[in-house]
Amino acid sequence: MKQWPWISNPFIIVLRGSMKRALKVSTYTFNRLYALKTDPVYGPMYTEYAPIHQAFSQIYTVWKNSGGLQKGSTLSVNQLLDLLSSTKLHKWGFAVEGIYARNTPDYVAIFPQGHQPFHNGNEVAVRLQAIDTLATALKTKTPLATTYTEVNAFNDQIGAAYKSQQGSMGTKDATSASVMAAGLTAMQGLFKVMSDANSANATDPSQTGTILDLVTLRNHDQVLFTGVLAANEIETIAHHTFVADDEMIGENTGDSDIIFYIGAKDGDLPGTGLHIKLGKGEKKKFMAAAIGDVANNVLMVMNTGLVEGHFSLRIL
Repeated sequence: MKQWPWISNPFIIVLRGSMKRALKVSTYTFNRLYALKTDPVYGPMYTEYAPIHQAFSQIYTVWKNSGGLQKGSTLSVNQLLDLLSSTKLHKWGFAVEGIYARNTPDYVAIFPQGHQPFHNGNEVAVRLQAIDTLATALKTKTPLATTYTEVNAFNDQIGAAYKSQQGSMGTKDATSASVMAAGLTAMQGLFKVMSDANSANATDPSQTGTILDLVTLRNHDQVLFTGVLAANEIETIAHHTFVADDEMIGENTGDSDIIFYIGAKDGDLPGTGLHIKLGKGEKKKFMAAAIGDVANNVLMVMNTGLVEGHFSLRIL
């Protein structure tokens, strides 16, 4: 039998979906209650909830700076590799071909194995070496000085991210159980705050909404999207407010290549902007910043092939 929604805790659902979003809704209510801490109704709620939120916030910070750092570093490298595949390599290759024709000695000196090493699947070290080799080869090519500067800067950036990732791989996430427990306590505390506020606002329960992060709570209602795309079809998945490090998992569950991207309006084409392209059966985790300008809010998918396509996308 389906559970009656009024005796369910909506905050627990947020915690199960994302620890970061759980802290966000907790911080929102904490700040609202702090502003009302001298109020005879909300003051006692602040006094009770403040230490619960602060304990959650403190242990979350420790978790992110220790065991949680590994996840953040890995995503940072993956995001940069996505940028390499989606835009940067194409731009650099175009610049080189503008000066040296393919298969000429100068071109081969710059790309001795073509572009293959840059796309070498999950072999991150191979791809990083390819970027470093490219930077070295371009250093003495005066006509490509601007391209060298861009490649060298990107090489430094992704090298630093990789070093950070490798340094964190051996870090044991000893606080993961503790941060989950603190998050659970906080979400239970938020449910009590909401219940107490509803009781105090019995004649106008909408007032309770002023101390809750309703936008985040509502946006979390649907986090998994699936669909079927006709040949060359563009479909809007959702209208959603993004931040740069929002995480998603996209999967191509069909036979045709698909592209995930963020557009400014329904029907926008991906163009030459940021996007993630997935082939048949491919699955990838990425950040919102890797698929478009997060100032926009239209999450889109495009079937680039001539046969029917299928996709799934989960917002974490």
